[in-house]
Amino acid sequence: MSMKNKKKFELAWANQLIDNVHIGILVVDKNRNNLFINSRMVDMFGYSQHELLEENAKVFHVNEKSYLHFGEVAFNPVLEGKPVNIDYEFKKKDGSLFWVHVSGDLVTNQEEVLWTMVDITQRKLLETEKYQQNQLIEQIQDGIVITDLSAIITDWNSGAKNMLGYDKEEVLGLSTEEMYLEEDYAIRNKHMKELLEKGVFRAERKLMSKCGDIIEVDLTASILKDVDGNPMGMLGYFKDITNRKKVQEKMEYLASHDTLTGLPNRMLFHDRLKQGIKSAERKKTTLALLFIDLDHFKEINDALGHEVGDTVLKEVASRLQGLLRKEDTVSRLGGDEFTVILQEISEVEDTKYLAKKILKALEAPIVIDEKSLFVSSSIGISIYPNDSLESDNLLKCADMAMYKAKSEGRNNYQLYIY
Repeated sequence: MSMKNKKKFELAWANQLIDNVHIGILVVDKNRNNLFINSRMVDMFGYSQHELLEENAKVFHVNEKSYLHFGEVAFNPVLEGKPVNIDYEFKKKDGSLFWVHVSGDLVTNQEEVLWTMVDITQRKLLETEKYQQNQLIEQIQDGIVITDLSAIITDWNSGAKNMLGYDKEEVLGLSTEEMYLEEDYAIRNKHMKELLEKGVFRAERKLMSKCGDIIEVDLTASILKDVDGNPMGMLGYFKDITNRKKVQEKMEYLASHDTLTGLPNRMLFHDRLKQGIKSAERKKTTLALLFIDLDHFKEINDALGHEVGDTVLKEVASRLQGLLRKEDTVSRLGGDEFTVILQEISEVEDTKYLAKKILKALEAPIVIDEKSLFVSSSIGISIYPNDSLESDNLLKCADMAMYKAKSEGRNNYQLYIY
């Protein structure tokens, strides 16, 4: 092959190569007139090669303002010998807009500018979508945490920061275990296993904030998957329910406790008695029930007023609580009536001993406004399983024994007798 033919072959081969690459190639002169357009540019912009070669580079721009701006940020710097890489929005022949990554540099003769262009519209759409999603996540007031499959934190929104006090930079790379109470590690691991097996779980949990406060949350967790449906991470959404739980607990407490003394009320007493009987039946042990009624309490109310009467009742409640074990229950049924449930007594004599201690404790004067008041009580005692196997009947037996104590002169105790 002759040298001339060889050069023609090399030139044809180079032109074919340039024409078939998947990158748009554009060469313009210093006045930004189009000098060379490859096939990819034709495909990208929708014009024919002939149309583009008769045009100035202005044809690619959205408007005059865009054309001038591109000159300032890209074309002029290239003319000054500064290569440019920039993302820019251009216009196709049909008027639609799309994003292109543009690289520009002077060609060897320093008279023309070579531009290479890659359509990045899809990438820009994904970036915009991700940005919008991130903005949405940041605007959510509840906590959102994203982790890998080992529960290592990879993202953390402002709602989580506001709730638990940690900046994102502080928690990235940490395990979610760091936010759990130590005694909840086992349940947390159980939930992790459930999440990986079922793909989702929901539970109320306690988390610890940066400053050590306990935050109760309603937590929902789910598995994140890639485009092929394979697990790639986990997403946790948690809502602060601390105040709601406090209100709920307060309401439950008020529903089950006497507002004056703080003792279990009639409803909770019946529940505790039933549970005590079930426990005694299961363990084959004995349970005792004491029914305590204050003697002549109505006279204190009538003579000194209900405010003084309430103070007396609170003092009685305090003295009774001071005589009992943790497993025993003292309740106020209403008025001046109190009950005591004694769990797992070894013999009836133990109950008699406690009854004597109660009588003595209540005999001590109650000082109110420097005045000493004296209160006595009558106590009735029934025994499970000796007197009854049912809670209601056991209470009736204790009540009947209490009235016998009153008939015996008050300030004494009596065991139920068939």
